[in-house]
Amino acid sequence: ACRFADHVITVSDHWRETLVHRGVDRRKCSVVMNVADTAIFRPVAAARRDSERFELVYHGTVTYRYGLDLALAAIAELAHDIPEIHLTVLGRGDLMPDLVAQRDALGLAGHVDLCDDYVIAEQLPEKLVHATLGVVPYRDDVFTDGIVPTKLMEYAALGLPCVASRTSAIQAYFEGCMTELVTPDDVPELAARIRDLAADPRRRDELSRLSTRFTERYNWRQVSADYARLVERLGLDRLGIPVTSSRRGNPPAPRSRRRGSRPGRTRGAARAPRVLA
Repeated sequence: ACRFADHVITVSDHWRETLVHRGVDRRKCSVVMNVADTAIFRPVAAARRDSERFELVYHGTVTYRYGLDLALAAIAELAHDIPEIHLTVLGRGDLMPDLVAQRDALGLAGHVDLCDDYVIAEQLPEKLVHATLGVVPYRDDVFTDGIVPTKLMEYAALGLPCVASRTSAIQAYFEGCMTELVTPDDVPELAARIRDLAADPRRRDELSRLSTRFTERYNWRQVSADYARLVERLGLDRLGIPVTSSRRGNPPAPRSRRRGSRPGRTRGAARAPRVLA
């Protein structure tokens, strides 16, 4: 499929390098990230400080590789010492019945809510507004190692501090931002990091402020402009029209060509570029 396409779009530098390693020409491969829509996801720190519970949140697909059973095991370790701790899981997936059974077996009904209601993106901020900490406890496998979780980008846009697994992609994009990283599949370390942050509101506030390190570089305004420039360049390349350089954030301007008509010559329609995303 990549050989057939005129250009390949992927969602992270990790996967771009993987595709290049597998033989895709670096020049025909670009990154367009699934960044948060900042018209929907905006900082909500004031509401978060007013919450009486130490509220953890996860939203998204509920499946084994995303490690939510590890999060429940960590809550079980912490519930005695932090009675106000609470985890809300918003999502659907094949692991949900197992999580319900695990919650009941661990006696965590008062500490864990498992919500499989369908929630559209525009409604998510009001569901997340009282969260103290996001948790993204991914296991580390060939699939998750290259994922840049959209939920982490949304937490960054909200200014929500997080604990997340130290996979290659998460570390590359979020180390030094609003995220404390832990070893994947390590419940004691996950619990210890959550415990530390529960006892240290100043560190949580610091992580919240550090979210701008990510959002200033990766935001929808910039990414959408980059994407529009890419599509325009591909179209102009297909037409054989050279593109002038432009300032970042502005679309490139095609150079005009003066073509005199030639008797008996007509131009066929140019084929649209094939883009694999």
